[in-house]
Amino acid sequence: DLYTAPMRTFKQVLAVAVGLVLLVVSMNVGTVLLSRAIDRHREFATRAALGATRRRIARLLMVESGVLALCGGLMAVLVTMAGVRGIAGLTPVEVPPWMRIVVDWRAGLFLAGIALTAGLAASLLPAAHAASPHLQDALKEGARGSSEGHRSRQLRDWLVVGEVAVALALLVGAGLLLQTLTRLQRVDPGIDIRRALTFRVELGWAAYGTREKITAFHDEVLRRLRALPGVQGVTFDTNLALSGKPRDPRALRLPGQGRDEEGRNPYVHV
Repeated sequence: DLYTAPMRTFKQVLAVAVGLVLLVVSMNVGTVLLSRAIDRHREFATRAALGATRRRIARLLMVESGVLALCGGLMAVLVTMAGVRGIAGLTPVEVPPWMRIVVDWRAGLFLAGIALTAGLAASLLPAAHAASPHLQDALKEGARGSSEGHRSRQLRDWLVVGEVAVALALLVGAGLLLQTLTRLQRVDPGIDIRRALTFRVELGWAAYGTREKITAFHDEVLRRLRALPGVQGVTFDTNLALSGKPRDPRALRLPGQGRDEEGRNPYVHV
C-alpha cells in the first residue's frame, strides 16, 4: 500500500476503461450468438418437437457459450503471460520484489471467472430467444417474416446501438486523456530542465557501509563528470525536484529548546 497508493486512482480508471471494452466485446459476442440462434431456430423447433424442453435448449446454448468463453479465457491467460514476460524483459535493471508483476494462480482464477461470467452473460439473450414459446412458428412457412423475427431484429439493433454508445464513450475518454497528457507536457515546471541530465545512484551497504566510503565515491563521481567535455556543472542532491514526495524530514530546533518543545516545531525536508 505504501508504494501503490498513489497509483490507486489510475488503476481504478484503467479498470473502468477495461470493463467498458469487455462490455463492448460481450455485446458483440452476444449479437453474433443471437444471430446464430435465430439461424438455428428451425433446429431448436425440431428439438422441441422431439421432446426437448425449453430449459434443455437454453442449457445447450449456455454450455456452448461457456466453452467459447473458457477458450477465450485460456487464450487471454497465454497472451497475458507472454505480455508480462515481454515487458519484464524490456526492463534494463533488476526491479525490487514489490514491483515484480507475475501471473499467478489468483490472476488465472480471476481471468477464468471474468471469462465465464462474460460468456454466460452473452448467452442469456440467445438462450431466452431459443427457449421462447414460439418455436413452432419456425416449422411453418414464412416464419422468417413473423413477429418473432421482427422482435429478434429489434433486439439485435438495440445491441448494436449499445455497442456504438459504449465505444463512443471510450473514444471520448481516450481523447480527453490524450488532451490531458498533451497539456501536462506544456506545463511550466518553474525550473529550466533543458540540457540537464538526472539519474539516481543507489549504493550497496555491503561495499559502501561507512560515511568515508560514500564521500569518496561522491567525490570521484563529481571529478569524473566535471572532466567530461561540455559539462558545465555537476552536483548531488538527496531530493530531486519534481521527483515525488520529499524524503528525510527534519524538525526545526531552536537554541535553548528541549525535546518537548522541539516536537511542536514544523518539519522541513532536507
